[in-house]
Amino acid sequence: MFSFTRWFTGGLLGDKRGIQSPYPMGATVPNLKNVGPNEALQISTVWACVDLITKTLASMPMQIFELKKNKREISRDSNLWTLLHDSPNALMTPFEFYRALLLDLILRGNGYAVVDRNSSGEVVAMFPISADQVTVQTVEKSENQIEIVYQYELNGVPYRFAPERILHLKGMGKGLIGLSNLEFMRPNLDESIKMQENSALLFGNGSSAKGILTVDHNLDDTARKKLAKKYSGIQLYNESGLWILPADMRYQQVSLSPADTELLESRRFSVEEICRWFGVPEVLINGS
Repeated sequence: MFSFTRWFTGGLLGDKRGIQSPYPMGATVPNLKNVGPNEALQISTVWACVDLITKTLASMPMQIFELKKNKREISRDSNLWTLLHDSPNALMTPFEFYRALLLDLILRGNGYAVVDRNSSGEVVAMFPISADQVTVQTVEKSENQIEIVYQYELNGVPYRFAPERILHLKGMGKGLIGLSNLEFMRPNLDESIKMQENSALLFGNGSSAKGILTVDHNLDDTARKKLAKKYSGIQLYNESGLWILPADMRYQQVSLSPADTELLESRRFSVEEICRWFGVPEVLINGS
């Protein structure tokens, strides 16, 4: 139970009753794509940053200590040691468990796990649950007392948990929940996805011509098709780099336009922007 002497209502940094929202109050840029984890992780920079952070933190050793005669000693015989160091549940290793929690924490600002306890109240297992399926609510019990309730929806069925049943890792926020990183990153992610789409159009499906063959006379459809079939995919120069063209053909190389060159430069800058959001130096993901 939590006691509050007064309530505030307001914006992102205000306090309010009911469901707690991890999302921005409004978009700085209109008409943005709805970028969720599925779309974000298809951006190579996002994948590389999330992969680096989660596997680094999940691989760090986890130890349990207890005080004995005012000295801190490792408690290998405790139940928590078994859970956190050896096996948090029957299906996952500690590395897999921590990585699942960290994935939601980094992308959604909150990582959740359901805690199972025995009749004595000891923790016997922990299972990660999707942050996208959890809502955090404050429920008023009396005039100045509230409690936190976690609601998890699975296959359309809601399950409500008290705070002692949930392990909640929180990112930056007001303390009740963390702010959703992806939602605040949407302008940059939307920009990166659009540049990725434009690059695919520019370089995909042969849309970017490398050169042009020209002749001094007009070609009818039959001659054009015959020429295209003859020289499609054929190397027009020998090993010395000498160009070999029959008759009166001339070859003109096609270079990228200034706009296309600017697109490639913008994609490089997008890598820097996304790395800044995750606090990862570019060099650690081969970004520079």
